[in-house]
Amino acid sequence: MSDPFQSILGIKASSVLAGLAGGLVRSLILPGLTVRQAIVSCIIGALTAGYLTPAAVEYWPFEASQGIEGAFGYAIGLSAMLICEGVIRAARRWRDDPKFPGK
Repeated sequence: MSDPFQSILGIKASSVLAGLAGGLVRSLILPGLTVRQAIVSCIIGALTAGYLTPAAVEYWPFEASQGIEGAFGYAIGLSAMLICEGVIRAARRWRDDPKFPGK
């Protein structure tokens, strides 16, 4: 039985689920998100993990396994949301006070 995500989107369902778990953990451990922001955070984590996990596992110097793929997917999903949130916060600060740091 083929994976529908992989045949339609070119991504593995296990990587998407691991990224979704990373997004869920992020939304639970760092409070202050609205429900909409938490959902978007989970989607960002899932899609990022889905597309980046195979590339990360390919460069893993040791034998790849389902556990390694899940760990990579989780870490990629979690860090993708944190990076996106940092970029959004920086853009909002720039919008409110457009000046370079240290000036």
